[in-house]
Amino acid sequence: NPDLPELLRQDAALRDFDPAILGPIANIKDSELAFNGMS
Repeated sequence: NPDLPELLRQDAALRDFDPAILGPIANIKDSELAFNGMS
């Protein structure tokens, strides 16, 4: 939260943590799998 200091100054409600931001991103193309011999 880049706006956290301002939210704290204003006594504003904080947003809930979104655990989805910690999930892996798998953008492996079929061509990359074939290149590595995995397909």
